[in-house]
Amino acid sequence: MQKGEIEGAIQGRGACKKCGAIMEKIDWPNHAYFSVKVPEGIVWAWNQHHVPALLARVAGDRVLLRQLTMYDVHLSRFV
Repeated sequence: MQKGEIEGAIQGRGACKKCGAIMEKIDWPNHAYFSVKVPEGIVWAWNQHHVPALLARVAGDRVLLRQLTMYDVHLSRFV
């Protein structure tokens, strides 16, 4: 687990599920599926599956957030 800000180039190798493009590094958060600046910093999501939970978290909708993350351990770790 890394504490603090995570940004910049992350070395590794990966491929896009949609287009198959192979990358040698990720420029985070510029390569995020979704990112937006808020007063506290940058809010980002890995993929479209994370966006509803992210929006519920930002909006403070704890009931929806609990419903979205109840049976998804990976999503609850993201939040």
